[in-house]
Amino acid sequence: MSTILVVENDSVFAAVLEDHLRVAGHRVLIADEGARAVSLAGEEAVDLVVLERSLPAVSGIEVVRALRAEPETHAVPILMLSEHKDRADRVAALRAGADDYLHKPVDLEELALRVNRLLGHRPAAAPVLAGDVASHPLNELLQYVHLAGKSGRLVVRAGDRGDGEARIRRGKLIAARWRGLRGKDAVLAMLGLDRGRFRFESEEENGGGPTPAENVLPLHDLLLHASWIEDELAARRQHLPATGAPLRARAAAPPEIEAPFRDLPIERIFHRVAAQPGLRLYDLIGDQAEAPMSTRLAVAWLIEQGALAIEDPAAAKALSTSEITDSMLFELTVTSLLVAAQNAGFDAKGLPFLLAIEPGAWPTFKQVVQGVPGYLKNEPLRTLVEKLDKRQAGSAVFVTEVGKLSLHAQILAGEGGSAIASIVSVCGGVLVWLDEAETDTIEDLIQRLEASQGAARGILVAATAGALAKAEALAAGTKRWRVSRHAPKSLLGVLRLLHPES
Repeated sequence: MSTILVVENDSVFAAVLEDHLRVAGHRVLIADEGARAVSLAGEEAVDLVVLERSLPAVSGIEVVRALRAEPETHAVPILMLSEHKDRADRVAALRAGADDYLHKPVDLEELALRVNRLLGHRPAAAPVLAGDVASHPLNELLQYVHLAGKSGRLVVRAGDRGDGEARIRRGKLIAARWRGLRGKDAVLAMLGLDRGRFRFESEEENGGGPTPAENVLPLHDLLLHASWIEDELAARRQHLPATGAPLRARAAAPPEIEAPFRDLPIERIFHRVAAQPGLRLYDLIGDQAEAPMSTRLAVAWLIEQGALAIEDPAAAKALSTSEITDSMLFELTVTSLLVAAQNAGFDAKGLPFLLAIEPGAWPTFKQVVQGVPGYLKNEPLRTLVEKLDKRQAGSAVFVTEVGKLSLHAQILAGEGGSAIASIVSVCGGVLVWLDEAETDTIEDLIQRLEASQGAARGILVAATAGALAKAEALAAGTKRWRVSRHAPKSLLGVLRLLHPES
C-alpha cells in the first residue's frame, strides 16, 4: 500500500480522486492548499503527490519547488493536474520538478496508469528508503542498515498509534524515541508495529571516532527479544483480553516470576490493577511506561497464572485505535461527515442526507453499498438495500459519538413526486445519481435545495456522456448544485461527496 497526497482545492474532485485511489489500494491524504501540502508530505512520508496547478495563495509550481527543496520530499514523485493546455505551462511544471503532467478533465484510468508508473519509479541515487511496515518489517530494515554500516535517521509514523524515530551511526543504533518512550522500549514499540509508514534518511559521516559502547543500543538483543515476545504472545492469545476489558486482581500478590519473564513489567502491572480495579489494557498501554508488546505479554501471563481476571467480559470494548478493523472504517467516515456538517453550522444531533438514484443507475449504486466493509453485519445498510430493491424509500440511521446520521434513499420513478423531497430543506446534502432517462422529479429536488437555507449542497453524479449532458443542463444557473463526472466506487466516496462546505 502506497501513501498518496492529493492536493486539490475542488472538494468534489478531491473526493472523487480519494475514492478511486483508496479502492485501488492506496492510503490517501487530502490537502486543499499549498503550505499545508508541503508540511503534510514531509510529516507522513508520502510516496507520491497528485497536485493541482491552480491553488489559492501558493501555486502548484511553488509547491513543487518547495517539495524539491526539502530533504524529506526532494525525491517524491509529483503528478501535476492542470486546466491549462498550453505547452509553456507544461514545460514550466516539468522544469520546476514535476515528474508528470495531466490536463483536466482527467480520465481516471489514465491517471491510475500514470500513478502506477510513478510509484514504480524511484531515482536510483536517492538517499532515502521508504515504505509500508506491513510489507517491509522494521526488523528487516534495521538488520539491513546494521549490516550495511549505514548512518542516518529512521522515522516511523503509525497514525493515532504514535510516531517516533531512531538514530543510526555506522550501523549502530545510538538513540530511539517512540511517543513517551526512549531507548530500548522505544525500539521494541516500533518493532511491535504491524502497520504504519517508515522512512530512512541516509546521512554522510564526517569523520569522528567510534561511538562509545555505553551509547549503543543492543540491536541484535532487541531483535531477539521482540521475536521472543511475539512467540510468547502467540502461545497465549486465549489469555490476552480485549483492549477495553476491565481487569481486577485475583490474588494478594503477584506469583513467582521465572526467567525469562522477569524482564517484563509484571509486578508494576499487577500492583497497578490491584490498586485500581477496572483498569483496562488500553489504560496500561497508555501509561507509556514500557513497549506495548511488553505490556500485552505481561497481562496475558498474569491472566494465565490466575493473578488477574477480566472483571466483566460483556463490558469489553476495543478502545484503542490500533485495533480498528475494516468494518469500523465506515463508522469513522460517518463521524467525519458529521464533524464537517457541524463545522458548516448544521446540528449533528440528527442530520439527514438524501440519496436519489435513477432506475438505470441502481445496479451500480447497489454494488457500491454492498461493497462497504462489514456489509453483511451492517443491518441498517442491508435493510436499506432490501427496500430499494422493492422500489420503496428507505432510511439507514447511524449513531456516533458526534451525533446521528440518517441516510434517506429512494429510486426515482419516471412519474410522481419523491418521497424524500419533503426533507430537502433541513438536510445536510443531496446526491442524485443519474442515468440517461428522463425523470421529472429531479428538477423538484434541485429547486427545493436552491430555496433552502444553510450550507447544504447538491451533487449530480453523471458517469456516462448522456448523463453528463443532462447533469450540466440541470445544474446550469444554480448556486448549490455541482456535477461529478466520475461515479464513486465506494459508499465512503459517496459520503465524501456529501461533505458540506464551511
